[in-house]
Amino acid sequence: MLLMNNVLLIGVGKMGALHKKYLQKIGQEYKWYDPCAPEGGIPNRVHSLDNLQQFTHIIIASPTETHEEYLLRLINDEYQGKILVEKPGVTTFDNLRLLNNSKVSVGMVERFNPAFKTLYQSWNKKETISIDFIRCSARPVSRMDVSSFVDVGIHDLDLFCQLYSPSDISSSYILNNENTFCLTFKMITGEIVRFIWSNETFHKERKICIRQKDCNLVADLSAQSVFKYSISEKYKNSTEEKYVEKTSPLREELLYFLQENPPVNAYESHKLFIGLLKEIQND
Repeated sequence: MLLMNNVLLIGVGKMGALHKKYLQKIGQEYKWYDPCAPEGGIPNRVHSLDNLQQFTHIIIASPTETHEEYLLRLINDEYQGKILVEKPGVTTFDNLRLLNNSKVSVGMVERFNPAFKTLYQSWNKKETISIDFIRCSARPVSRMDVSSFVDVGIHDLDLFCQLYSPSDISSSYILNNENTFCLTFKMITGEIVRFIWSNETFHKERKICIRQKDCNLVADLSAQSVFKYSISEKYKNSTEEKYVEKTSPLREELLYFLQENPPVNAYESHKLFIGLLKEIQND
C-alpha cells in the first residue's frame, strides 16, 4: 500500500518513533523535523518550519509540553492541511478552542482499539451499574517525569466520553497517593464510574470492567480481548469470549487520519481533563 500524501512528522522521540514505524509499515513516505535530534541517521530531515504549505498532513508527536506551541504556530500560520496532534492536544482552557478546528485531530488512539469497539457493541447502557477504567504501568519502565494522570488519564477520559456526556456527571471527586490517582464519577442516572491511574505498580494493566444487571463485561485493551461473564439458567457460571479482530490501534489511527475522514474531535474529553488537572494542581 502506498499512500500519496506529503507528510511531515514533528518529533522523532519515543512517540515520534512509533509514528515513524507505522508510517513505514503502511507505505507512507514522510519528512521529519526535530530541533533536538542529532545530525545524521534518519534521512528526509527538514531543518525549519518555513514552508509548511507543501505538506498535506502534519503529525505533532513532539514532547507533551510542546504540543500547544506547535499547534498554535500551525493555526496562526494558516496552515491549510490536516493536523494530528498527540495527546494531550492542549492543557489549558485558553487553547481548548484549537481542538474545535476542522483541520485538527487528536491522537486518541484507544478509540481505534478493537477491544473497545467490541466492548461498546456489547454494552447495554440501561443495564449498567458501574464501570471501572484501570490503566497502570510497571514502575521500573514507567514515565516518572509527569504524573500518571497527565501521562495517561486523557485516554480513559476520552473513552468515557464515548460512553457518556460529561454533562451526565452529577458529582465527582479525585484522590491521589503520590503518583497513583483515583477518580470517581456519580452519573445522574445512578451509575458509578471509577478510574485508577498509576505509574507505581509492577504489572501493566489496561482494562475496562463494566458491571451490568445481566452480566459483567471485561475488556483488556493490551491483550485486545473482551469477556462476558454471566450466570446461566441453571445457575452455573458462564464465560463467553467476544470475537475481537486484533490490529494495531496506531496503524488504524494513522490510516484514518491520512484518508478522507472527519477529524477526531476530542474537545469534550480535553475540557474534562483540563478541569480535573486544575483541580489537582489547586489541591
